[in-house]
Amino acid sequence: MTILLSESSDAFDDFLVGKVTIVTGVTYMIDGHLNREFYTKEEIGLLRETAEKEGQIFSEDMIRWTELKPRCYSVIKGKKAPLSFRFELYLPPEGINRFLTKAGITDLTANDLAGLSLNIKYGSEGLNLTTAVSYKTFIMDRTADKKWDEHLISMLDRLSISFTEAL
Repeated sequence: MTILLSESSDAFDDFLVGKVTIVTGVTYMIDGHLNREFYTKEEIGLLRETAEKEGQIFSEDMIRWTELKPRCYSVIKGKKAPLSFRFELYLPPEGINRFLTKAGITDLTANDLAGLSLNIKYGSEGLNLTTAVSYKTFIMDRTADKKWDEHLISMLDRLSISFTEAL
C-alpha cells in the first residue's frame, strides 16, 4: 500500500484512474473521468502540452494516478487503517502500445483494446489485485490476457512486493 500512495514512489503514477472508493468513517467515492466542461479550451491545451512534454498521450477521459494520489493519501492516512478501498486503474494509451510491443503481440493494436486494467482492492479479506483485458471486439486468442498478467507480476517483483497468485 505504501508504494501505491507514497510521494516518493512513481510506480503507478502513469496509470489512469477509473474509480476510487475509500471507506473510513465515511465513504469517499471518486470518479476519475474528467469533466471536460469544467476546463477551458486553453486549460485542456495546457494539460495536453504538459502530457506531451512528459512523453505521454493526453487522456481527455481520465485523470492520471499521480494527480489523484495525494488526495487519496490524505483520506487514508491516520491512526486507523481504512475499512476498505478499491482503486480501478488503467494503462494509458502510450503504455498499451509499449506493452504490446514488449510482449511481442503483433496481431493486436491499441485500437483493438478497450483497456488493460489493474484493480486494487483492500478489505477484510486482505489486499487483492485483479487484472483484466477488455477488447473492443470478440477475440478467441487470450495471449494478451496472459502477457498482461505476466507483465504485472514482473512489475510487482521489481517493486519487491510479495504476493500469492490465485487461479
